[in-house]
Amino acid sequence: SGLARKGTFLLVGSKRAGKTTLALRLLVGGCDMTGDELVLLRDGQAVAFPRKFYVREGSLALLPRVDALKAGLPFVVHPQEGRLVATDPTHFGRRWEIRPAPVTAIFLIEPNHGAASSILPCSKIDTLQRVMAQCTPPASGRADWIADLCRTVDHADTVTVRLGELDSAALAINELLR
Repeated sequence: SGLARKGTFLLVGSKRAGKTTLALRLLVGGCDMTGDELVLLRDGQAVAFPRKFYVREGSLALLPRVDALKAGLPFVVHPQEGRLVATDPTHFGRRWEIRPAPVTAIFLIEPNHGAASSILPCSKIDTLQRVMAQCTPPASGRADWIADLCRTVDHADTVTVRLGELDSAALAINELLR
């Protein structure tokens, strides 16, 4: 998640869609990114779970500022994913403030690797269906979580990002967040 217009935006997509790579590109471009992978949602507010950003070593060539730092960054080796380099906003002189904020935009990330990026409108119902596919119901058993998610999507700007080339995607997202 990242901070925008007195709220937060979410990057939602399947595994290997490019969410972390895009998040780091937005971060080095000036966005305040607050988390990677896990977001808790309640009453229209999202808060990122405090966790470093783990980027695949193969994606570092797409992120020159991150690639330049990799020698000094910690990493883990994942059996299926290979080496994952761990970083966070402080490595780029950015703040890393994790706090709840209203969701103002949801970007549905679809991989379009090796091609141009494009931004398309996405209906609320399509957004909801695609976000639901990435959700885990709360362990508390709270029955109203789906209604809460529906209200959150209804109040957010919703678009699909066909993620190819990073710079144009980051530029388009920054324009939408203004």
